Amino acid sequence: MSARPASQTLLPIWLTLAGLALGFAPAAAQESEATLLTYVTMADSRAPIVGARVSIAGTTIAALTGADGRVSLAGIPSGSQTVQVHVFGYAPAFGLVSLEPGQVATLSLAMRAAVFALPEIRVRARRRPTYLQQAGFEHRKSRGGGGAFVTRAEIQQRNPRMLSDMLRNVPGIVLGPTAFGDARASMARSTGSRRCPIQYFVDGQQTIGFNIDDVPPRDVEGLEVYKGASAVPGEYNRGSAMCGVILIWTRRGGRDS
Repeated sequence: MSARPASQTLLPIWLTLAGLALGFAPAAAQESEATLLTYVTMADSRAPIVGARVSIAGTTIAALTGADGRVSLAGIPSGSQTVQVHVFGYAPAFGLVSLEPGQVATLSLAMRAAVFALPEIRVRARRRPTYLQQAGFEHRKSRGGGGAFVTRAEIQQRNPRMLSDMLRNVPGIVLGPTAFGDARASMARSTGSRRCPIQYFVDGQQTIGFNIDDVPPRDVEGLEVYKGASAVPGEYNRGSAMCGVILIWTRRGGRDS
């Protein structure tokens, strides 16, 4: 029988030794590591803190405490290690431990409540437009243009018995009594058979056969009086504006008023 080459004889031996070395490597690494049981409590009451993050400085080893305030960290390199704990509402806590290979060590850390200044938050509230602003009353009043304007505040101040009383001081408007005891407004230039009836709009809608005293003063948010077609806003100039136009804005029309 011929002799086997030396290289073929040594190969199985090397493979066996390599396998043994690899098998011992994890065990050796485990023996050089330690486990730390950490208990986190409140400094004043010693009650457990839930959800605190416990970590080993300089490593990725970290976990959260449970309902009992405890957490176990495994695979920590032996030697001197810094333990740090963070949770919102408390000042960070730190501890220094010296770990022996294969050791299961314990550590208790107490945390003190802390007040944190949150970043300033600025809120800009945009005021909701009033009914008269939405209707264009305020805009037309501010720009002028020949109209007479009566506000809710003026109505409350004068406390009129009938709404037509608010027109008694408006130049160019005359009030004539009716058979029903109220008043009918018309232009001062209207006389006798040449009466020129005023056109009314209530909450933006044109009305027919309407009298200003059909609306109680308490229900009115604002009045606009235009004595001629040239002063009437375009959207309310319907062909009969030559005799004047009165816009009545009611409180019912503006639900938020």
